[in-house]
Amino acid sequence: MLASVMLEKSPEYACILAFDVKVSPDARELAEKLKVKIFEAEIIYHLEEKFLKYVEEVKERGRTKAASEAVFPCALTILPEHIFRQRDPIVLGVRVKEGILKVGTPISVAKPTVRFFFFLLFLSTPFPVFSRELLIWVK
Repeated sequence: MLASVMLEKSPEYACILAFDVKVSPDARELAEKLKVKIFEAEIIYHLEEKFLKYVEEVKERGRTKAASEAVFPCALTILPEHIFRQRDPIVLGVRVKEGILKVGTPISVAKPTVRFFFFLLFLSTPFPVFSRELLIWVK
């Protein structure tokens, strides 16, 4: 099947659009083996709708995956009067100088003599923070 060539370049387009034809069981079995999706319909508009819906689902999965891997940068200032724990886990208050702080944002210390890296595990709110001062928990 030539459609399997698309698996290397764009897997969402490794498809066969079967308009007003019956797909044989052998062809269906080969398509499953090669991981090629077959769309069948008697009406061309239904076939188009099925394919466009499939492509949108693939793109949405890609967006979801990219969003979980994306890092949203921000600049923080530690509020010295709000340091509650200094070790495992660190609990402290910060002021967001720039950007938006989200759960999972990597945090590092910006001093030339000190280099270490934390991952933000908890915010006082589970949503993206738009306020300027908040409590964080780093481990």
